[in-house]
Amino acid sequence: MLELKGIQKSFSGVDAVRPLHLAIHPGEFFSLLGPSGCGKTTLLRMIGGLETPTGGEIHLDGRRPGTGNHATGPMTVGAFSGGDDGPCLQF
Repeated sequence: MLELKGIQKSFSGVDAVRPLHLAIHPGEFFSLLGPSGCGKTTLLRMIGGLETPTGGEIHLDGRRPGTGNHATGPMTVGAFSGGDDGPCLQF
């Protein structure tokens, strides 16, 4: 499960992503929709580890991405452009 707990991002005091709480369970289909400039790409970049959140936490299966686990090894989460279909998120 992907969990966002109060995740937020500001640039020079301007909120790009206001505090957001979200849980996406395995097998769920999820779409991130909104107008240009509302923070969709910034959110995907934070989930993918390309951008550092100003606040909050991101958890994947109960652990923070990139922290690794002795039983399963390091975890990789990626956000990438899907071409004509728009941004995609891959675990």
